[in-house]
Amino acid sequence: MLIQVQGLRVSYGNTEVLHGIDLEIQEGQFVSIVGKSGCGKSTLLLALASFVPHDGAVEFPADFGMVFQNYAVFPWMTVRDNIAFGLSKLPAVERATVVDKHLVLVGLESHANKYPSQLSGGQAQRVALARALAANPKVILMDEPFGALDNFTRSQMQQWLAGVWQNDHKTVVLVTHNIEEAIFLSDRIILMDKGEIEGDVEVDLQRPRASELKFSTGFVDLRRSILERFGQGV
Repeated sequence: MLIQVQGLRVSYGNTEVLHGIDLEIQEGQFVSIVGKSGCGKSTLLLALASFVPHDGAVEFPADFGMVFQNYAVFPWMTVRDNIAFGLSKLPAVERATVVDKHLVLVGLESHANKYPSQLSGGQAQRVALARALAANPKVILMDEPFGALDNFTRSQMQQWLAGVWQNDHKTVVLVTHNIEEAIFLSDRIILMDKGEIEGDVEVDLQRPRASELKFSTGFVDLRRSILERFGQGV
């Protein structure tokens, strides 16, 4: 098991926001964490990364990448230099090879020498993911990575990310409030409410996945089932 969590608790001041979380994630799984705003899903992600103090046992790889909602790229660096950040220990030739590979992976070869201000939101987020992937971490943590995008671009990015994952099956833990996004991308969906895990849903839909999947009976039924568990009906 790549990630193991037992009795995880996180408090902010006198307020406990995670109440004894138990969770296991296998290597190569794409797992989404969904729940209403304020349920603790982003805090869980931050605790996995040891970005916030916590109690309980957490086994989590030291080498991980993280992608945030706010396009966390360096505005003073080109696309190429952003992706190369964190690869300074590699010889120059090998570093350039890794960067070129990830430029192709995210479809930004023609934008390599541009700055983030010259990119669209979706392109900037692809740079952030390429930078996270370039160091070849065991796990990628993603906190609402497409939350600031319009619906059309978000749908495009979901399909693009599904394709990237299909290539290397990197272990991914994604926080999202979008249930359709979670179903489309994931092998498992962790349902959170009020600082606790309320469900663990297997997504038994065939891969590779295309946008048409969202209109299939299996997809619609799973979406309905998850919404009902959150008391939202259809």
